Amino acid sequence: MDPIHFLIFNKSLLFLLCVCVCAAKKQKSTKKMVSKETIEWSAIQDEHDRVMIKDLYEAAEKADALHKLAGIRDLTDPVVGEINEHVQYEGHSGFSFAWTLRQVQYLVENGFSNFLGARGDPMLLTD
Repeated sequence: MDPIHFLIFNKSLLFLLCVCVCAAKKQKSTKKMVSKETIEWSAIQDEHDRVMIKDLYEAAEKADALHKLAGIRDLTDPVVGEINEHVQYEGHSGFSFAWTLRQVQYLVENGFSNFLGARGDPMLLTD
């Protein structure tokens, strides 16, 4: 390989390496946390939903995993196992656990007021 092609090849590899490292850093630094607004669990009208969502949220808190929720893509993620160790609700099927996990992800990433709005639950009136 002549020197010009060698240099171009190495610059291309370096660029790809930088892109991969930057993407990995961005994924690690995506720490979306729930805003400091108060979570009023009684605002979730469906009692069954409320029990499941509150339980999984608290399990994620106990596992110190709230900030890791944004990175979960499927149930094989090790973070899911960490959270599941703290889940108290015993009535989950695989589907209900996955649904509840996505509900809690949305709550953490978008805040409780937006979560209620997306669910169609009435918004809380605050002073």
